[in-house]
Amino acid sequence: AGPKQQQSKEVLPSTSSAWKSMQKSALLLGTSLLLNEFRLQEKLTQIPKVFYQKTPRNDVLLSLLSSYLMRPFKPSLIFGTHPVMNSISGYAKVGPKNQNRIREILTMTSDGARIALDWDDNPTASSSSDGSSNNNFNEEQRQAVKGPHGVPVIILLHGINNSAEFGYIRSMMNSCTKRGWIAVGMNMRGCGGVHLATPRGYNGAYTGDLRSVLSTISHRMVNLDVPIFIAGYSLGANLITKYLGEEGLAGTLPKNVKGAMSLGNPLKINSNNLKIPWNWVLAAGIKTGVLLKHRRAFQQMKCKSFQEKMHSALMASTLGALDDHASPCMIRNEKHYPFSTRVGFDNGQHYWDDSSSCHYIQHVSVPLLLMLSKDDFLVSHVAEQWLPHCVEMNPNVMFVESETGGHLGWHFVDGNNPFGSNPFGRGANWADGCCCKFIESVILMQRHGYYHEEEEDFIEKRNVISSRRGRAAGKVSTELPT
Repeated sequence: AGPKQQQSKEVLPSTSSAWKSMQKSALLLGTSLLLNEFRLQEKLTQIPKVFYQKTPRNDVLLSLLSSYLMRPFKPSLIFGTHPVMNSISGYAKVGPKNQNRIREILTMTSDGARIALDWDDNPTASSSSDGSSNNNFNEEQRQAVKGPHGVPVIILLHGINNSAEFGYIRSMMNSCTKRGWIAVGMNMRGCGGVHLATPRGYNGAYTGDLRSVLSTISHRMVNLDVPIFIAGYSLGANLITKYLGEEGLAGTLPKNVKGAMSLGNPLKINSNNLKIPWNWVLAAGIKTGVLLKHRRAFQQMKCKSFQEKMHSALMASTLGALDDHASPCMIRNEKHYPFSTRVGFDNGQHYWDDSSSCHYIQHVSVPLLLMLSKDDFLVSHVAEQWLPHCVEMNPNVMFVESETGGHLGWHFVDGNNPFGSNPFGRGANWADGCCCKFIESVILMQRHGYYHEEEEDFIEKRNVISSRRGRAAGKVSTELPT
């Protein structure tokens, strides 16, 4: 034992010079890593790519957005330069939370589902006592929610396995209210702490709930000139784009809806194309956050076939397999007016084809800002393939691609601090400012009549496309052109 003890003592840094050597090595390593971060930051600091049809209107819009789109987007060190950490920053941001948030519960007339709307108004509005409001508002709260609204209303729709409480939604809502607008965080059915009232959860194809919310809020505006904008994120981005395409084709979009922002939109949905481990992660989120959390609602259905499909979906290991098993039980809507509610897809492929917003984007009749980061590990490998189609088929679409940003992260340097704002604190991300500038620009251009003439041209072209390509056997085609 003696020699062994002596040997162990010999390898220990017993002198001050040894400790100093270790400290020097650690300092050199840290310095090397930090220098590498600075080099990576410099490499990723680039002017965003902007794709759009060159029209006089779009040229004016781009010039108004030049403060964001014509200068380099500089990601923050560490969080901004790595896509996964960038996304964590966007999802896990703890603030800011508006203390004046008011919750409203809407009941869908289609099937009795309950949807929570979280209203963020100006700081003078009274807040609700808790997050589970039963619509028992006082008079001040009632006016803040029910209107009539004379300022822009921005409706935000979250992504899969999320709610309006997630950081990227709260951050954008705060950016909106700072500008004097009203922000409304829409929670999909079964999300935001509201239990499912029916055995039909949310999915990527059903736009009926969003349609009901837009119809309700549009009737609360002072007049048709007060604008409503929609912002969707990830799955929510796909849903708002699909909704706008459906309504644009039918010519039934509420007049107050003046524009939309679609961030992290996959455009073409096929859950089998998700990379490992995200196909497992998203499937686990659906199983715990929907199938297990709301199992009592699903147990209302006594049909043996329904229960077997739900059990198979619960046992699925990937999101693709889960979609395939659950698709015959999913709620959906018809593609054409009056968008009647139906139940069931033939299989997963039928569900993915119906939900893919790339089939509807050509009919969007209002300015649409698509935003994507090149290193978005969830959707960029698919969405980039549909970029030419989105831009070429519709002059209303402007596609912005940043070099970095992860999935809904966009943590950036705003000022002199190379690390950016607190990644989990109150700082806004780059996309918030870009979207707010887009809203301001569209409002300004419409106020000065930039959209009137080109909107008429678009409607005429849309009708020509519909008549040429569409009404075979009484149906309007949404297939891609060959």
